[in-house]
Amino acid sequence: MSLFPSINSPQRLGASSPSSSQKNAKVPLRPGCSLMDWVRLTKSGKDLRGIGSARMLRITTEELAKHNKREDAWMAIRGFVYNVTTYLDYHPGGVPELMRGAGKDATLLFEEVHRWVNFESMLGACLIGKLEQGPPINNATKSKLKASSLLAPQASNAYKGLSLPKAPVFKETATDQNSPQIKISFAVDKEVPPRQKPTTSWFQNEEYVSLVCYSKLGNLDKRSCVVLDILEDGSRLLAEILNRDSCIPLDVKLSEPVKDRASVTVNSEVGKVEIKLLKLTPHKQWANLGVYGESHCKMVTRKNSTMRYRPCQLLAKSLITHDTSLYHFQLSASSHIVVPVGCHVYFEAQIEGIVITRPYTIVTSNIVDEDPERSLDGRNLYALIKTYEGGAVTSRIDKMQVGDVISVSSYEGSFNPSKLYGRSRVILLAAGTGFTPMVRLVLHCLRQYMQIVVHLEFFNKTTKDIPWREELQDLTKKYHGRFTVEHVLSRADNDWKGKRGRITLAMLREILKPFSSYDDEMLVCYCGPVAFTEITSKSLAEIGIKSENIHPFLS
Repeated sequence: MSLFPSINSPQRLGASSPSSSQKNAKVPLRPGCSLMDWVRLTKSGKDLRGIGSARMLRITTEELAKHNKREDAWMAIRGFVYNVTTYLDYHPGGVPELMRGAGKDATLLFEEVHRWVNFESMLGACLIGKLEQGPPINNATKSKLKASSLLAPQASNAYKGLSLPKAPVFKETATDQNSPQIKISFAVDKEVPPRQKPTTSWFQNEEYVSLVCYSKLGNLDKRSCVVLDILEDGSRLLAEILNRDSCIPLDVKLSEPVKDRASVTVNSEVGKVEIKLLKLTPHKQWANLGVYGESHCKMVTRKNSTMRYRPCQLLAKSLITHDTSLYHFQLSASSHIVVPVGCHVYFEAQIEGIVITRPYTIVTSNIVDEDPERSLDGRNLYALIKTYEGGAVTSRIDKMQVGDVISVSSYEGSFNPSKLYGRSRVILLAAGTGFTPMVRLVLHCLRQYMQIVVHLEFFNKTTKDIPWREELQDLTKKYHGRFTVEHVLSRADNDWKGKRGRITLAMLREILKPFSSYDDEMLVCYCGPVAFTEITSKSLAEIGIKSENIHPFLS
């Protein structure tokens, strides 16, 4: 897990221009430096703090700046300082990438790239103190610090008990006047102009209460713009209204309990969202909706919004290839998430006491039904996941039994369906599990845009590595003339009659040649391992494909 991948790395490709891709996000790690090796090292009892003291330090920016060398690297994230010297060799993005944050407050860099990474857990054994303003700390001062200056650590769990710095909050809450407020922290950023502030109101009848938000947001997707959870035995509503750039959190401690199901109605033209909650006690009149959290109805940017997790249960698992399975997860009835096309969620697992998250694109239950999207109804999630030997999270998921539970986040992703407007050709370049973002995109194009012709160039090692091979062939027949697929194998046996090799500039020229006359009517999407995305990105730039006609997906 790379804490600080380069700007042009595949970990950021979902939001960056591929034409400028220059660096690798991952580098080959030395034997014994895998994620699981790091987990074991943090549990070994070895002193990774390296300050010769069990006490926590108060560290100024001046002192922090002195520790910016390969053999002595400190960095600050969200107000806390970590000695990352030992972790450098374990960083998937390589030493130079992590050193970009050495001797600095790296919070902004971290938040921009991987705010979802649980660094408190990952680097907990390296926590040495708290960042503050003041005169530099010298060795004599360090030895005189009192234990009360910060919490004293216990072994590798030094980070426990420390609270993160709170984000600034608004002074006012745009809500109706009948409900008082409680303080429930939620990340917020700069003040929104008053005329753009969202507002809420509520009403009730005998059977239900409705919370209505006038979001002031455009481009709301009717199916997926609301993520919600009913918590605390029906006594609390947490929700987010989302578009591409913004998030409006809704947080209400309800005055009366409700049932564990909710319905959502969206008027995207005016940005109105209604969440209807069924009363647990019908016919009872509520005096008010409840108590609003401090963050309620305060618009934030997506990158500054809080990533919330909720449990989901494994309902079924079916083997698709020898090492890839389709997992069917289901949220509880009190949760609702519809993941948009091309977006991903994070699964969170605790491995030997360290919390690790990984992104996985949500697919459909299959690709041949008349309406595959129907399976994504707000509770059901499908993920096509390859199990890697030694993979921390994939190994955990692979061992799950039906009925087991894992935590899943809200969704993220940079693909905007408006990129398809005016297109007549969509070319998809996928390698291995880089196929997963393409699954729903193929179906979306074929079902929603009659003028679009889709071509999938699918790179794998052998025929046994191709997921849904027969189903893809069936799709070419169903959408004859509008969907084609070509398989390219790097380790094909002698019987293989198709294309062989790996992605190259020459091969990419050949793939795109039939579509060259379409120019701005063409959209090229790609996803795959680092080497694949690097070559594809550079080759597309060299061929002269405009950046606005390219979309790289997170792999």
